[in-house]
Amino acid sequence: MPNARDEGIRVLIVEDDEDSAEALAFALQRAGYRTATASSSVGALCALRGPERPAVMLLDLNLADLGGPALVDVFKTEGNLPPIVLISAAPPHVIRAAAEALHALAALRKPFPVQALLDALPAARTTPGPPRPGARPG
Repeated sequence: MPNARDEGIRVLIVEDDEDSAEALAFALQRAGYRTATASSSVGALCALRGPERPAVMLLDLNLADLGGPALVDVFKTEGNLPPIVLISAAPPHVIRAAAEALHALAALRKPFPVQALLDALPAARTTPGPPRPGARPG
């Protein structure tokens, strides 16, 4: 469970399977996180540009409207992203490649234990999101 410093962190869950999104939101809320959900890449981009920006994004690699390399490209060009935890049922090498391309904080292969997700999220407090496109390394 998150400690008192982590409670109230806003997590954007980008997952097109409604049951999975609800289960993830329930588990995170029970652990003290605030959640918002988006079921598409368009919905996720709207949420990221909205007034209540998430501290971390839980991103399914294969959404119904966009998936795989195209999804990675869209999010890479967006810039100013929060730290990402990538989730997917894709083969491990596909998840690993996408996680590296997105500079993901963590990558979890479905199905995964809720505790693995909870263990990954506190690092979002101190980890910057992916670099902006064209940004020079620090």
